[in-house]
Amino acid sequence: MRRSKQSSRNNVMTKTGQHRLNAYAMAARAAGVALLALAPAADAEVIFTPRNVHLQNGSFSIDVNNDGGADFFLTDRFYSAPRSQFPLEGRRKLAIHGNASGASVVVSNKEVAALSSGANIGSSRAFRSVFNQKALLAGGQEVYHGSTGTCCFEPYGNWEHASRSYVGLRFELNGQTHYGWARLTVNAVSYFGLGEIHVLLSGYAYETTPNQSIKAGQTRAADQAAEPMRGTLGQLAKGAGN
Repeated sequence: MRRSKQSSRNNVMTKTGQHRLNAYAMAARAAGVALLALAPAADAEVIFTPRNVHLQNGSFSIDVNNDGGADFFLTDRFYSAPRSQFPLEGRRKLAIHGNASGASVVVSNKEVAALSSGANIGSSRAFRSVFNQKALLAGGQEVYHGSTGTCCFEPYGNWEHASRSYVGLRFELNGQTHYGWARLTVNAVSYFGLGEIHVLLSGYAYETTPNQSIKAGQTRAADQAAEPMRGTLGQLAKGAGN
């Protein structure tokens, strides 16, 4: 009789212990899956370079990955029109072009798109190569009007008046595709009939992981925002067993 009671108690203890072990294993697996899902890729990193460069009637380079070589160039130029095109006197153009075969920009209506903050920049976007060719951001025509010799400036383009907007960039680094952005403020204005395009480059960034998209204005990899688990896995298992 005693042996029977002792055996029953052992069986109950064995079942209870097994139940707790199973609960512990389930909690451990759940915690591992949650942590794995919340953790960003180990190599993911966004490199952001703040700038404060003004451009007017000239050019400057954008070294997106800071390796000492220009990846893109911004140029602001005035081009005189042939006499045969009078009363058109000339055109002013703000454009971007690349320094390597993989250099491309996001486009809209065949011109450089002025992206808003948070816009996705990746393989789903329409890109246009700017290697050995230029893509327009903003421009303007200077047209002669009347016998006074005055001229008016007629601006056009996606970036005619764009405040803190973004150029979506795609370029190659070590033979692999990377995505990035450059932040510009552009204002095409007329002074006494003569056109000017004022440009401020306030920063640029790129994603170090090949083929990984980036958001316009993003300055770091996805935050490790997972809230630390409160309590131990043993406590979680204990709770699961209740």
